[in-house]
This record gives sequence, C-alpha cells and structure tokens, in this order.
Amino acid sequence: MSLFTANREKLVRDEWPPVLTARLAPLHMNDLAPWQLVPSDYDELSNWLTVSRTEEGAKATHPFLLLYSPDVSPIKDSRVRVTLRVLGIVESVNISPLGNYNGRKEAAPRAVQFISLTGGAWSDVFDRQRKSLDNIRSFVGTVLNCDVEDSTRKPGTIYFQRLVFTKVRRDSPVKPRSVLVFGDDPHGWSSSIRDDWVVTHKISTGVYNETGKPYKRHYSAIRPGDFVEVISTVDIIKYRKKSGWATQAKLTLQEVMRVCDKEIVQAASVTPVPQQPQSDSDNHTFMSLFQHLTSIQDDVQRETEESEQYPDLMQM
Repeated sequence: MSLFTANREKLVRDEWPPVLTARLAPLHMNDLAPWQLVPSDYDELSNWLTVSRTEEGAKATHPFLLLYSPDVSPIKDSRVRVTLRVLGIVESVNISPLGNYNGRKEAAPRAVQFISLTGGAWSDVFDRQRKSLDNIRSFVGTVLNCDVEDSTRKPGTIYFQRLVFTKVRRDSPVKPRSVLVFGDDPHGWSSSIRDDWVVTHKISTGVYNETGKPYKRHYSAIRPGDFVEVISTVDIIKYRKKSGWATQAKLTLQEVMRVCDKEIVQAASVTPVPQQPQSDSDNHTFMSLFQHLTSIQDDVQRETEESEQYPDLMQM
C-alpha cells in the first residue's frame, strides 16, 4: 500500500496532529520502497504509475487498470494495482454489507457501500491528498486522451465507494457465492434477488488499539466524526451519459480502520496541540493531552478487545 508524500522528505500523515495519529506505527520515508510513496510532484508521479488495458478489452465498462510502473513495481515483471492509504475524518458513511440498497430489485445494480472523508479543522493537510488524487486523474486523462471526471460528491471531500452486488450470469459455469452470514441482512432483502444478484464481498473494518495493533471490528465501529485510514484501489471506468461516453477514475473501497474516535477528534479540533514538541514542557503537555483524550477510547475498547489480530492489514 502507498502513502501520500508532502514533499521528498515528509509524509502527509506526519502533518496531522500527533494526538490523531499516535496509534499509527512510526514510519520513515528512508525505510520505505519507492512504490510505497505517492509522489507529490506531477512529473515524478508520471514515472511512478502506468495505465494498462484489462483482459475485458476496450468495450468493457472497466477497460483499464492503474498499475505501478515497471520501474517501481513491488513485484518485478508483474502487473500490480496501485493501492492507496488515505487518512481523514468521516463525513458520511454506509459500509454495511448491503450498503444503500433499499430492497427494490431494480436498485440492485446501483447499490453501493461508501465513505466520504473530510479534513475537518486540518483541511490544509487533507488537501495535500486531494491534490495528489487530482494529479492521478490528470495523468489518466493525458494517457487515455480524454477528460477524467471527479467522482467526489461534495467539494472538499474524498469519496470512496464499491458496488454491493455481483450479477449472476446464466451462461457462467461457476455461480458466485454469497458471503453474507447471520445478521448481515436483517431485512432479508438479498434472498429475494439471489437468482440475479449476490453479495460476494464485505468491506474489511477494524480499529487500532492503544499499542498500534489492528483488530477486526464490526462495521458499526466506523462513525461520522472518527479519524480513519481508508485502503483503496483505483478503477478506471467508462459509462454512458446523455452527451456520450464518459470516463471516471473511481476510488474503490477495500478496508477502513479507525485510528481514533470522534471524541478525540472533537477535543483536538478545539485544543491547541503542538505539532512538533521541542521542550520538556511541550512534551509533558502533549502527553498529558493524549492520555486524557485516549482514556475514554481505551476504557471502552478494552472491554470488547478481540484476541484475534488483523494480520492482513499489516502487510505491504
């Protein structure tokens, strides 16, 4: 997974207030491979990624993939999809297994799970990520010789989504299997359309505990106002509109991890937090503030801590 850079010497995540990112494992740019660092400069970005056609061909709705360039790919001579790690405050969210599906069969093809992030009181830091995403869209448009539309629904936010259902094709020798379990569909809506549409994935969700380890959690642990880390790939899609065919570079939601809850975010947004404590007094002030803000979160979390670690989120 790749992190956004502020410049050649600093990660964007290091510019958030320390009280928000305290549970993330320390990272240093010198210890990361080139593919793990999203260049902030457009010219450098153009050498960092590439666009390649999918096996579906140009007539497909998803005709292209966004890949790491051969010069930086983590697996030599292999096509590896670009995967991004984005930080922000949850503005709106619906990542339940059925997303925004309303039970009507005709709505199944368009049903999505989604999350929208904002920068809150730290929009200048958040906008560095938005600028890099704009650079990615600009690169895709230049390579494909077309305009690439922004899928963001609200100005100043970053929007991620994923289609809920997979189409059951009559001529396919292998039928897709549902991943829903007891409690995932309290309305029972999926059973009425299972011959045509099936849920074949669920968004991975979890939290970082006080030691920085990720643990699985129910999707309801992610709420508006929380500070989260979103893992996303980029899908280049074509769709028809009144004026003809259009192209989008959509951020496809894969995983969501809560870094700290909304109470800490709210307190930090109104309390001055030293970005880089220099003196013993500053260090003492910062640690006191952090311990106070995290005490509420830790008390609740310890009561429900699962013993199973979430190892897949620690990879790459």
